[in-house]
Amino acid sequence: DETKLIATQRLVYDTTTGKMSGSVTTYNCVHRPGSRFIGGLSTCQMEIIPDASLATTPNGISTSGRVGFSINHGRDIYSAFENSFEEENDRKVPCKNNETKFAKCASGMTMQQCNMHLLSTCDMGDHQSSFLLDSCGGHGEPYHYHGDLACEYSLTDGHSSVTGVALDGTLIYGKFEFGENIPNDLDACNGHVNLVPEDSTYDIKSGSVYHYHTTD
Repeated sequence: DETKLIATQRLVYDTTTGKMSGSVTTYNCVHRPGSRFIGGLSTCQMEIIPDASLATTPNGISTSGRVGFSINHGRDIYSAFENSFEEENDRKVPCKNNETKFAKCASGMTMQQCNMHLLSTCDMGDHQSSFLLDSCGGHGEPYHYHGDLACEYSLTDGHSSVTGVALDGTLIYGKFEFGENIPNDLDACNGHVNLVPEDSTYDIKSGSVYHYHTTD
């Protein structure tokens, strides 16, 4: 159903704060043809931006679950951390041809650490690709991102275009600043105050505002 590929966004940009407000409604379906991940939600979900718990004061994000949306397609963005799992208990195995090997991703491990652990568990090339992040920084069914949303943004005058909106309304950009430089002044939340490019699609004006960046 082609209608499930589209996320409905009713977001308004505030040029003073650099934040979005409104809502995002999505089925969380994968939008890329040929993706190995095909699952989505059976019904659409709507999220109010900003989330009520983040509307007035800073708050810690969830280490598992949604922290934002990709702005182009409504894909869930998760934090860098993966849900803990023990493959033996779940009767899932990370290796294609060896069902005696099991792996564990402990709570508090980042997705990158889990990737490395799963790869080291299996013989070269024998791992189940569904456990790993794809080249776009996501995995799972429903599909969601953990890393850099590499397939969701381009460069505008050397600066990454907007790629997502966090639940607090702050915009998320790809990993490059102007000049295709990776910023070295990001705070503990992966954000900073600096210039962002104009984006007529989302009525974003060029200006210096607080915003987040993705990282690998």
